Amino acid sequence: MITRRATYPLLDPERYDDELGEGFGFAAVADDIPRTGVWLADCWIVNRAGDIHPGYDACPVPIRADDLDLANGFETVMPDRERMAAGWR
Repeated sequence: MITRRATYPLLDPERYDDELGEGFGFAAVADDIPRTGVWLADCWIVNRAGDIHPGYDACPVPIRADDLDLANGFETVMPDRERMAAGWR
């Protein structure tokens, strides 16, 4: 199944870049588009094309709204992902 996700640039785009790849400077919201007043959301770390960072592909990670460039968000089309039943890794 394909899902459209709200995606935002990370204010610190190099935070998740590592030996597994570069360009993963975006956070795709795992659930619904954040509502006004939300300060933390579960997100997939992705590149501009919506490919999930291979080191963070087991489950979404919590990202603070203060760490996102909310004014420059866009929509990403990506495969639907299930959250791990056991919780965070």
